[in-house]
Amino acid sequence: MDSHITSPQELPVVARQILTSLSAQSGATVLALSGDLGAGKTSLMQAIGRELGITEEVSSPTFIVARYYNLVSHSHFDSVVHVDAYRIADSSELAILKWDALMLQPRTLVVVEWPEMITQKLPPHTRTIKIFTTGETARRFRDTTIGA
Repeated sequence: MDSHITSPQELPVVARQILTSLSAQSGATVLALSGDLGAGKTSLMQAIGRELGITEEVSSPTFIVARYYNLVSHSHFDSVVHVDAYRIADSSELAILKWDALMLQPRTLVVVEWPEMITQKLPPHTRTIKIFTTGETARRFRDTTIGA
């Protein structure tokens, strides 16, 4: 996947592309969103949330590390866990999220912002989308998953 948008109003198209490209896993499905500060990781997560039917506000979990959302009658996922790893200094801090058990949960989508902070704890099937700033409101989204 390689997409380019010129405004945030186009994010739903990118969110749909990403969601349709995710494959079922035996445990959690992990989506890593990588990019510079202000690139649009949280904005993309908000668009993904809307596409999944989340009606409550999706905001950055920077200071609480994770937010949890239950989905109603979605065909692939029952829940979404939105993780912001920016402030995680050591992967052992993921224990509070019960990370290892979370990775075993089927029908769970885990979206990680700042995956670079916890690379060693991400499963091999993690889907990685890198966001590049190409203008004031323009962004390019590239699937940088190994083997993609």
